[in-house]
Amino acid sequence: MKRFLIFCGCLIGAACATTQKTGEGATDGALKPTDVPAAIVEINKQLPKMIDESTEWYAATAEEKTLVYYCRLINVQAAEINADAVRANVRQMIRDNACSNADTRHNILDQGYTLRFAYNDKEKNPILAIDLRVADCAQP
Repeated sequence: MKRFLIFCGCLIGAACATTQKTGEGATDGALKPTDVPAAIVEINKQLPKMIDESTEWYAATAEEKTLVYYCRLINVQAAEINADAVRANVRQMIRDNACSNADTRHNILDQGYTLRFAYNDKEKNPILAIDLRVADCAQP
């Protein structure tokens, strides 16, 4: 999961860099609303990508100030998963890794964006979605 969040932060940083101005009005790497379409295009160019042995990141979209990362658990069906148990375990891991990653924190969360991790089964049927906002980083 940490590798996934670092990868997300790097891709968003790279996408922002390709859309940033130079000289007067230059930006600092933070994701701006005008950067989002290019960032999503750049992210999707790198997908699908295996995050670990059982999780594939296959798409990214944006819905207003929410960046949605679609992941597929390649070995399970939705009916085989206890979504509440997965949510409890995965949410903590996502929060810890995203909030401690300086690029993700500064460039995305501190700019008012929500990160949504949408987990699907091997047939891309929804299992659960986890939203992360900057306020979540302050929680123990």
